[in-house]
Amino acid sequence: MAKKLEFWGMLGTVVYLIIITTTVVFKFDSFIKLGLNELGDFLAGVFGPIAFLWLVLGFLQQGRELKLSSDALRLQADELRASVEQQSHMVEAQKLSLENHERSLDPLLMLQSIKGTHDEDGEFYYQFKVINKGAYCEDVVISVSSEDFDFSLTPEPLYDDTYTTFVISEGSSDRVSVTITYRRVSGNTGFQRFQLNKAMYEDASWYSISKIRSQTV
Repeated sequence: MAKKLEFWGMLGTVVYLIIITTTVVFKFDSFIKLGLNELGDFLAGVFGPIAFLWLVLGFLQQGRELKLSSDALRLQADELRASVEQQSHMVEAQKLSLENHERSLDPLLMLQSIKGTHDEDGEFYYQFKVINKGAYCEDVVISVSSEDFDFSLTPEPLYDDTYTTFVISEGSSDRVSVTITYRRVSGNTGFQRFQLNKAMYEDASWYSISKIRSQTV
């Protein structure tokens, strides 16, 4: 577009100068008789339209350049916005990858009911086994609580397929909560929670076990 303006400007200027030159040639006798003041007025009148023409063309060209600059800035802003969105997606993907990696380090704890036991006084105790089927964990704390008791155990670190046991008395509440906290190899802590619900049939009683949730602390 700028080249077109220059072309039409040059063409108009050349045509205009040809007309002025032709006019001067045909009236050369009158031209050479002009005084200095008249010659100055003549030159000002001749070159004034040319100057005005190029002023207008320069204004139009500047306007087009500003529009192109604005479009370029808009494109840069769009590219920057797209880059920011892409970076945000990459951060989310990295965060998800780290979360997945952290979950892969989580132990897979299972709470199982095993054969009960009696103490020296003949009192019966339900016995449970906490077994790890996943990654290694340490600083393990098993917290067992209900309406009428609350105690904690601190077993050795749990490797894959290692386990620890605990008991609760036959007269315990119908609902018991078991929370197991631990530290992963990454250094982050987490917990897994279980719920024990007592069930009875005729003279037999037992606890059903349900896992509630696993979470990073």
